[in-house]
Amino acid sequence: MRDLKAKRREASPGSDGAGEEGAGGLKGRVLFMGAASFLLLGGLAYRAYHLQVNEQAKLKGMAQDQYVRQIPVPARRGDIFDRRGIPFAQSVEVDSVWVDPSELKDVRAAAKELARVLKLDAAELHTRIQRARRFAWVKRQVKQG
Repeated sequence: MRDLKAKRREASPGSDGAGEEGAGGLKGRVLFMGAASFLLLGGLAYRAYHLQVNEQAKLKGMAQDQYVRQIPVPARRGDIFDRRGIPFAQSVEVDSVWVDPSELKDVRAAAKELARVLKLDAAELHTRIQRARRFAWVKRQVKQG
């Protein structure tokens, strides 16, 4: 039993210089962690200030664009019936053809082929496609068949 008490006394901070060195190391680590935490919180506070004050107008505009947007939803026209209940006039949905000129490798060949299939003027279609950057109507209200 005495040996255990003696060993405890040797390991205590006041018995030799090793204990004091350990306490100084602990103090340094605490100061280092405190400084690192202070810098981290300071960085977060600066970022919050920057976003809320300097970037406020830009971020407010971006948020408003996400939430406030008017999208027209076209209504389908109703059918008109005669007195016997037979449809007299109806709306007919038709397809339209368009191209993205930036995706075409050869605009002249594409215009020539589309003009042939859709029975259009190839030169006029080529100039229309060439003028556009990302979208060009080829023909609207194309009938199938």
